[in-house]
Order: sequence, then C-alpha cells, then structure tokens
Amino acid sequence: MKHTKAPWIYGVNHRTKGRSSEIVVDIPNKTRLVLGNIYDDDCSSPVCCKTEEHANAKLIAAAPELLEIVVLLVEQKGLSSIWTEEQKNKIINVYNKATL
Repeated sequence: MKHTKAPWIYGVNHRTKGRSSEIVVDIPNKTRLVLGNIYDDDCSSPVCCKTEEHANAKLIAAAPELLEIVVLLVEQKGLSSIWTEEQKNKIINVYNKATL
C-alpha cells in the first residue's frame, strides 16, 4: 500500500485563549490535516460544536484500519456467501477506489 500506515490520530489542537483551536488528524509521517476550527465563543467543549468536522476527522483517522479490513476481505477471499452480490460489489469498489 502507498498510504502511511496507522495509527492516524484524531484530536483537537488547543491553542491559547483568544485564538482558535484546530480539529486535526495527525498522520505518523508528521503530516497534520486540519478539518476545522473551534473558537472560544463556539463552545466550551470540542464535542458540543462542529459535529460534522469532528465526525469527518474521526472517519479519516480510522481510514487505514478500515482499508485493512477491506483488503483482508477481498484478498483473503473473505467475501463469502453471507454477502449479497450488491454488498460484494460495494466492497470491491471501495477496495479499488483505495488501492488503484
């Protein structure tokens, strides 16, 4: 795989009073993705505002592990009869989208 391996870490980079804090995903190769800002007047706790930005950051942070599961399913032929054809196709499409 060409992506940076897990763990990717979701968090809030708290800054000094009067400045915004950042909703971030830290990737082990020293990359920091900033998905949003929280200002002092938004809320006192990062979970009470910017709900979509927090959810997006958590999803991005989980991406390497989610991809690992998809790869296992496809490459280890884990797409057994418990999956419908539509489900199998969706899994294969996600696999192709992430790996090609």
